[in-house]
Amino acid sequence: AVGENIPQIDSLELMSFIEYIVNYVLIQETEITKTSVNEHINLEPQLIIEGKASANERFSKILPRNLSQDITKMLISKCKQEETTVHGAICAAMLFAFTNLLSPNEQINLAYGLPVNLRKYCQPEINHQNLGCFISVLGFNQLVDKNTSFWDLARKCKSKIHNSLISGIPLNLLKQNRFRSLDRELMGQSVISKEEQMGRNNAFSISNRGKFQVGYKQDKIKIKDLYFATGQHLGGDCFWLGVVTLNDQIFFSFVYVDPVISDQTANKFADDVIHILHNSCTNNFLLN
Repeated sequence: AVGENIPQIDSLELMSFIEYIVNYVLIQETEITKTSVNEHINLEPQLIIEGKASANERFSKILPRNLSQDITKMLISKCKQEETTVHGAICAAMLFAFTNLLSPNEQINLAYGLPVNLRKYCQPEINHQNLGCFISVLGFNQLVDKNTSFWDLARKCKSKIHNSLISGIPLNLLKQNRFRSLDRELMGQSVISKEEQMGRNNAFSISNRGKFQVGYKQDKIKIKDLYFATGQHLGGDCFWLGVVTLNDQIFFSFVYVDPVISDQTANKFADDVIHILHNSCTNNFLLN
């Protein structure tokens, strides 16, 4: 209102690039190669590209899904019993669902990626007051076939992620300047070179934000769905999955790009991931 005093707003200094504030003393420097984590695989990674369009004619779409609190608790308990993590189980479910879309007769190679939160590796550690994308990435290749065991795959996913983290791969990627290219011409050439595959890099990537408890009017407000704001139309993966556990319930945002992936295929994929996670709580099944 007119004449009303505006309170002083605290501002934070703009932080430096993540490469310059990470504490590299925490790791031993090792050269990163394609086989640093993944076993040598001769098969080319599989993608799904159902339609093609120029970048300005591609659109990111979101499909929200969730598990009930009861199923979430069952999944957490089952993962502990099977000596893996919920994240490992979600990776396995995504791998299974993607394979189901392809219906292969033989073993296939699927590539997937995961962002890694680097806030705790910074000096000083970055708290939640600072907005920003303080991340590195991990990439994996996985062979899947119709005889693959779900829980064996979930344990393997967990093991690959764990081994990458303790090996310092996310920090070494930063130290070796793998993410920055100040040459705009090279960046443009990279985008153009991937246009034949519609800018798709991997089968999928998963961003898991972790667990949160929110007590505000919990007895009166029921959350139906959660959405992650992300655009994948210029470049990304066939599917992007945002995951968060809120008040003991897991919420998912499946993101795909139209017309690269059809609405029908995307819905089938999202439903299959949820179906697989449901079944994993009660059955030790093989890939259909």
